[in-house]
Amino acid sequence: MPALIALKNLRLYTLIKPRKCSRVIGLASWLNSAAYSSDSNTSSPNNSVHGPSNTAKIPLAPIKEIAPIRNGALVPREKIPCKLIKKEILSHDVRLFRFALPSEDQVLGLPVGKHIFLCATVNDKLCMRAYTPTSSVDVVGHFDLVIKVYFKGVHPKVPNGGQMTQYLDSLSLGSVIDVKGPLGHVEYAGRGKLLVHDKPKFAKKLTMLAGGTGITPIYQVIQAVLKDPEDKTEMYVVYASRTEDDILLREELDSWAKEHERLKVWHVIQKSTKEGWQYSTGIVTESILREHVPEGSDDTLALACGPPPMIQFAVKPNLEKMNYDIKNSLIVF
Repeated sequence: MPALIALKNLRLYTLIKPRKCSRVIGLASWLNSAAYSSDSNTSSPNNSVHGPSNTAKIPLAPIKEIAPIRNGALVPREKIPCKLIKKEILSHDVRLFRFALPSEDQVLGLPVGKHIFLCATVNDKLCMRAYTPTSSVDVVGHFDLVIKVYFKGVHPKVPNGGQMTQYLDSLSLGSVIDVKGPLGHVEYAGRGKLLVHDKPKFAKKLTMLAGGTGITPIYQVIQAVLKDPEDKTEMYVVYASRTEDDILLREELDSWAKEHERLKVWHVIQKSTKEGWQYSTGIVTESILREHVPEGSDDTLALACGPPPMIQFAVKPNLEKMNYDIKNSLIVF
């Protein structure tokens, strides 16, 4: 009887004092000890009651477990050390890097659409570069980065290669790198809601234009939308890459597009060297956009991330021809 009375009191207390979580947990813990015999070996993780063990004296209906609150690892304006625990070669110049967070029960704490800085000393100088993780924001204990490595002597525009990407490629498992964030001015808050420079925006349809590695923040938004069955936002992706082999995350994007009607994906490559290419070749043009993304409207926003020339000469002028308000409806990461 004392345990049953305590159960009623606990329910009443949670109605009257919903914010006093610690006291509720304390009562639940006391109730647990009252309901089980002193020699019971049954544990109650997170101070929840899971029901009687074989030695329980009084059968109780289970109390709903209080969900654990995950603390975010990122602290604004501070660096956190993260250890490299996995490095996978995805192609000749693309790598997946997995970094462990300082605590295995943490999430990264990065809002959808924002970025992190990787900080390292390269050639005796501090080097910082921004990246967007490809792992979901609710993943616990680690985060993933899919990064294109710019090797020395390969790309004419970067003859010495990318300082940070080559440094990352040289790291061995167990190496530690500093991470800083969040940074960025775009956040997807779910179900069509965005914060852009802390100002709210809303869309039923998202035009998503990406070039090269600029797919990663857009990939994060897509992932967040598809994980929520109540998020009915329609997404129209046009993704430009140099060659078919340069398309990042293609398997995931194409698979999601087949599984979800609210996601459409169209690829554009500069030139095709393989037979059977079923998408566009060349640059992103007005005709490509008219065929694969919606016309500008009050309930449509455009998200874009890619090389500056693409944004300046392919994205802005062509969207403007499609009645997009470039100032208010185009959001560049």
